[in-house]
Amino acid sequence: MTQRINYIKQSPELFKKYLEFSTLLDNSAIEASIRDLVEIRAINGWNRVNVAFRTVPGSSDKAYGLDKANLE
Repeated sequence: MTQRINYIKQSPELFKKYLEFSTLLDNSAIEASIRDLVEIRAINGWNRVNVAFRTVPGSSDKAYGLDKANLE
């Protein structure tokens, strides 16, 4: 599979905001059951972006800090 466009490089600020939203949600005072629903509604946006741009699995590891885990 070939990635169409690297959306992280094309729009780094938007990517950071979307990632920040996910992080803030985890640390919010929202009830856990509601937070899970919001996260699912948000983790679906992530899926849609990745499918639309044909993101290669593992290509965003560095953006998430997973490159330090030496996962392969």
